[in-house]
Amino acid sequence: MFDDDNPFDLLGIDPRLDPQELTALLRKRAERALPEERAHLQGLWRKLTLKESDRVRWAFMAHPKTNKEGAKQLDELKDKVPPYLSRFKPAPLVATAQDALVSPPPTDQQSAPILPPSRFDRMDE
Repeated sequence: MFDDDNPFDLLGIDPRLDPQELTALLRKRAERALPEERAHLQGLWRKLTLKESDRVRWAFMAHPKTNKEGAKQLDELKDKVPPYLSRFKPAPLVATAQDALVSPPPTDQQSAPILPPSRFDRMDE
């Protein structure tokens, strides 16, 4: 369905342009182009504007334009910034008496040392 040559890459234009912006840009280029170049521009314009789904596919497949200096700067910045920064420092968890009072009662009374002895329990046993 598609050639190997992406029209956005061939033209060196931003793939985020909508059909009206593409038409205006390519019209300006065609005005200054030779007749054979004009026919080539017209063919690329048709590829990009006739079907919305084709234009979107071409835009997703367009290669980002970066220069070597920009890529080098990004790599240097990546080395300086840790992968995850968190400034949130949670308070330490400390159990309080209120936590013990509102927590659900345990199913086994022997395994709950935080419950006070019942007043019905005998102290001399």
